[in-house]
Amino acid sequence: MKILVAAALSIILFSSAFSQDKRFANEDETWLDGYAYLSSGEKVKGKISYHYVTETIKIKRGSTLKTYPARKISRFTVVVGTGEKKEYFVFRELNEFLLLQYKNNKAAIFNNFDYVQKNESLSYADANGNTQSASRSTEALLKRIYLVDKNAEPYRIMEAKIERKSGYGKN
Repeated sequence: MKILVAAALSIILFSSAFSQDKRFANEDETWLDGYAYLSSGEKVKGKISYHYVTETIKIKRGSTLKTYPARKISRFTVVVGTGEKKEYFVFRELNEFLLLQYKNNKAAIFNNFDYVQKNESLSYADANGNTQSASRSTEALLKRIYLVDKNAEPYRIMEAKIERKSGYGKN
C-alpha cells in the first residue's frame, strides 16, 4: 500500500505542469497613452496595450505597431482614464512587469498579477485491484507583492491566490 501511495504521489508531482492560460491572451485590448523606456535606453511614446499573461506590451505610433517582451523593456508608464499615471518596471531577476504602488527614498512596493494553470493526473488501484486514473486542473489568479530596496533588489513579501478547481474525474 505504501508503494501505491508513493507511486501516486510521484505521478502527481511529476505530471503537474504550470503554464500560462492562453485564453486570457485573447481579451479585448485596452490602449492607453504612455511611453516606454527600452532596455537600450530609447524612449518610445504612443498608445500602449499591456498584456499581463504574456508579459508583453504593444506600442502604436501612427500606423506602426510593435510588440516588446518584458526583457526588452526597462519600464513603461500609462495614463488611465482618471488622469492617473501608472508606472510599471521590469526587474531582470523576475522578467515580469511590476506595477509601482508606493515609493519613498528607502524602498518601494510593487505588485503584479499572473494566471497559471496546473494539470494533475493520478493513478490508483480500486478495491478490486484494478488500476484507475483521474485528473483535474486548477486555474489560479496570483497577486504578488514585492518590496524593492534601495539597491533595486526585489523581495516577494506576499502572494495571494484565488483558485478555481475542478475535482478529480475519471479518465
